[in-house]
Amino acid sequence: MADSIFFIILAYFVGELDSLEEVILSLNDSEIVKKDSRIFLRYVFGSHRNILWNLRILQKIYWQLNLQLICTNFAYVCLLLTMTRFLDSHLVTYLALLAATSQLFVLCLFGQILCNRTEAIGAALYNTHWYEMELREQTALLIMMASSQEAVGFSEVSNMGDYIECYTEYLNFEKSLRFALMCLNFSFIPRNLFRGLEKFLHPLMQTYTVISCVFTMMYLERNLMEYVLGVVTFVGGLQLLIKTVSIVTHSDQLDTLFSFIRRIHQVHEIDSITKSANIHLGLILRISKIILKIIIPVWLISGLGFISYFIYIDSMALAVPGIIPVPGSNNIYLHMHQLLIFTISSATFLIVDSTLMIIGFYFMAIFNIFRDMIKYLDNSGINTIKQYLTDIQKFHLDILNKFQLFDEMFFYALAVQLATSVVFILVIFFLLRTAGLLFVPLFVTVSGQFFAVCLFGQLIFSKTEIFFTELYLTKWYEFDIREQKMLLLMMYIAQRPFGLRAAGMYDINLIMFIKIIKAGISFCAILYTFK
Repeated sequence: MADSIFFIILAYFVGELDSLEEVILSLNDSEIVKKDSRIFLRYVFGSHRNILWNLRILQKIYWQLNLQLICTNFAYVCLLLTMTRFLDSHLVTYLALLAATSQLFVLCLFGQILCNRTEAIGAALYNTHWYEMELREQTALLIMMASSQEAVGFSEVSNMGDYIECYTEYLNFEKSLRFALMCLNFSFIPRNLFRGLEKFLHPLMQTYTVISCVFTMMYLERNLMEYVLGVVTFVGGLQLLIKTVSIVTHSDQLDTLFSFIRRIHQVHEIDSITKSANIHLGLILRISKIILKIIIPVWLISGLGFISYFIYIDSMALAVPGIIPVPGSNNIYLHMHQLLIFTISSATFLIVDSTLMIIGFYFMAIFNIFRDMIKYLDNSGINTIKQYLTDIQKFHLDILNKFQLFDEMFFYALAVQLATSVVFILVIFFLLRTAGLLFVPLFVTVSGQFFAVCLFGQLIFSKTEIFFTELYLTKWYEFDIREQKMLLLMMYIAQRPFGLRAAGMYDINLIMFIKIIKAGISFCAILYTFK
């Protein structure tokens, strides 16, 4: 019943888009273009706006259900294929496989049809006799064409003075984060002692960790399990080294980003914008604190479990370079050396990942504030539209510049994060295959870390993708020509959503996470064939 209602609503949207396209075709008549083009364009815009608005409502209602449907159907199909391959399956199994596949196919088919229909609106507008229209009507048609370039389907600032309510709480939170970064940079050491080079002490320590791991794998006798754990340690040390270098070499850029976030906490002259900032920034602050309370014990438990396993089997993952342990002798000092390095590395992981996560969360809050600023364009209480559009344009430019700065800071870190996470997940699937549930906490930590980065990249892309639609859904037809051109320029820039990329080439999103987990499951399946 629920699926029937959902698909009927989708069919309604397809019919609405088809009828709108037929209305647009009426503008191919020269008589209509000369006499009634303004009336037709107003009707087309109103209908198109209502369709997009209702589609967004439908997406908000069903996006979680669609994601759940795709994931569960994928699991159903895999399970049913396994049953039909390895078990004596009845006819019911094949019918269930057909039903699950058909349900998923119909959802994807409707999503593709919606994308095609929304793209066709722009082509239909271009095929009209727009060259016979007046300048104002051509501008309106151009804005609608620009909006129609973006296919719609399904997918899983001005004068300021005081600060909003949550600013004091944010300052305390930033102070704690800066203290952790100060420990990472060794900023508490007098600068005249190391002449400003003290910030490279932590990268040197991580370099020593990588060298120690390579020495251990090369010169110590090890079985297959110990060698695989050594690979995990080496990959983790390499990832941590690049992340630490990214943090300590961009201290000025970090200060710029923190200053930008503090500036967003200032009170806007429009009460609605101030209220929006207070809601979104306060929510992000609470979410950041909750997540830190979760990931800190998870990291500590995972690190403790990893260290305890090496102590239990009396093996080395990080020996002292140049010193080969003598079998049967007391190696307590080597275990202490290993314990010290693992403890420092775990704390460093917490600092760098927390910094990346917190700044990313605040960018999402800033995107929400910018979206609310765009929505306020429909409010008749704005004194001068031109000045408000100028403020929005400046804020948009500031966001683009600061996000580019953030992307440059973690350019190499994200590339290494992607490469090492692939190795991590494949190796941990092997450990789960051979050692059972012992490495489940490590798997949860590593996959959770990578999932958080992919989710952040997906959210950034999704939030910047809707800027274009939000600008189009304003009452731009009530603006004068100069204001419409300002809006059109912002729409031109906003039609290219941005997000995180590894090495500037690969989009970091949930699709990437699913592909890597899928590769890990395939790798695990191959291991089971050699059981």
